Amino acid sequence: KTEEERHQYCPEGSLEKPSWCKWKQDSIAGTTTYKEKGLPHVFFDELIDQFLKLSDPELLDRCKEGYTQNANESFNSLIWTIAPKRKFAGYRMVKIATNLATALFNDGAGSYQSVMNKLNLPSTQHTLTALRLLDSMRVKKAEDRATEEKKLRRAFLRQSKAKKTEEQKRKEGPTYEAGAFGEDGQPQPKRARKSSAKKPTGRKSATTREVTARQSAAGKARGKNSRAKLTATSRFGGRDNSDGSSSSKARMPDEP
Repeated sequence: KTEEERHQYCPEGSLEKPSWCKWKQDSIAGTTTYKEKGLPHVFFDELIDQFLKLSDPELLDRCKEGYTQNANESFNSLIWTIAPKRKFAGYRMVKIATNLATALFNDGAGSYQSVMNKLNLPSTQHTLTALRLLDSMRVKKAEDRATEEKKLRRAFLRQSKAKKTEEQKRKEGPTYEAGAFGEDGQPQPKRARKSSAKKPTGRKSATTREVTARQSAAGKARGKNSRAKLTATSRFGGRDNSDGSSSSKARMPDEP
């Protein structure tokens, strides 16, 4: 398509009230501010067919009724009822569940009888009666849920549940918040904002300086005592006792 065809639905605009379309602005003002932005042609050629199908007037006319995708969601729910998501199922199991869900969704539970016949499984009149009962219960449940009374009741229950939840939050306060609870399970006070927090001055308090000085003095004293004991031991060849005296043993000459 040409640029004119691509921008045929863009508002024209004027010099006083320019259009939001850059191409229209350039065509009126004679400027060159518009720059083509799009997919590379190698991708554009592959996707153009899909875009044309989605923008088909016949398809858009069918969307005027405002139908929803509830039928699709119902079908998906039917599949995962047969093959639950909480249990692992391989490709073969999911394929079987999809086929059974398709038969049930389109023709009802009575279609299971033809499946049983294909598998050479015996089915009696009781089987057919049970399948028809499932269909009638399913239809009755759907019709009952579609009544205006049931719709109003469901809306009332949702509002009541939301109101009850809000009241519980107001009474109990926060029940979960990242980093909001300590080891005792009680809510911790919120931290002050960075703008109101005091900046560190880089100076230690008086108590901290005193503790640091005492630790340094004690370390120096222990070092001096250790060096004195080591000197006495090496000089007299003995070991220091607990009372400060040193004891040494005379070394006897080796016997021949």
